[in-house]
Amino acid sequence: MEELAVIGLENVLNLLDPETLKQRVKSGIGQLAVIGANAAKDEFASAQYETGNDATVTVDVTDNGYNIVAEGESVLFIEFGAGIRYSSQRHPLSDMFGFGAGTYNPDSTNWANPKGWWFVENGEAIHTYGNPPNMPMYHAGKKVVEEAPTIIGRAIADVRY
Repeated sequence: MEELAVIGLENVLNLLDPETLKQRVKSGIGQLAVIGANAAKDEFASAQYETGNDATVTVDVTDNGYNIVAEGESVLFIEFGAGIRYSSQRHPLSDMFGFGAGTYNPDSTNWANPKGWWFVENGEAIHTYGNPPNMPMYHAGKKVVEEAPTIIGRAIADVRY
């Protein structure tokens, strides 16, 4: 039965105008990029982070598609977390990227101080224990994967043959 379904799908795809199909899929992927960027923006905006959340999220068009880009000094701290208080809450991709509690400044042990640490921002001394990994980009990626079948399916369904 599965072979019949695959053969049927291949026959339908062969009937579609290839250029129209390509444009529709590209449009669907663009929609997914916007969905992902909006999800990341929302999560960065509501992230648990004590001060200076300067994260911005944009969608860049590339030759091969789209990139969802997060920029700002706070992005890595918000995405991967910081401080010993939150070191047990690991980002699922922190080993792959090499970020997380204790990784930002190899010369500093402040992150491991259970009493937290102080830093100066705009001339003001601020105490912190760090922050948990909020994972806005990770969650945005999951949202894109979750929405992909619906968005791309809708794009393909709209193609006339």
